[in-house]
Amino acid sequence: MEIEQSFSVPFPRETVWESFQDVEGIVGCLPGASLTEPPQGEQLAVAMSVKLGPIVAAFKGQGKMELDHMDKRGVVSGQGSDRKSGSRVKGEARFVLVSEGDSATRVDVTVDYSITGSLAQFSRGGIVRELATRLTEAFADNLKARLEAQY
Repeated sequence: MEIEQSFSVPFPRETVWESFQDVEGIVGCLPGASLTEPPQGEQLAVAMSVKLGPIVAAFKGQGKMELDHMDKRGVVSGQGSDRKSGSRVKGEARFVLVSEGDSATRVDVTVDYSITGSLAQFSRGGIVRELATRLTEAFADNLKARLEAQY
């Protein structure tokens, strides 16, 4: 399933791009996400806790973050499993930073994912789309707050 979303932050494209270089800081902007080990180059050991309907799932797995410095875009991909439900998730998020004048940046994100196991029933309908919208909004707010604290 694919979800496309965008958000804007009131900072220049270069400033926002610099913040994406700090993988630990960017992961910290996503509610429920954490690194379980320090990054090893592009490789990431990640954990993510999310609430899908009445169930809280705690996924652990491996990911990768690839950045295209020239075009200010990147791809975050990974897979993980939730031991409690036996569910697995696999996904890829592609993002690009777009200048909106001299002092704002729009971040366009396309997420493609699949869920298997007992949690797959929640990937139907609007539950996952609603979750993605909430996570994107929270990520944008956290990124903005992080940039405001730094600049």
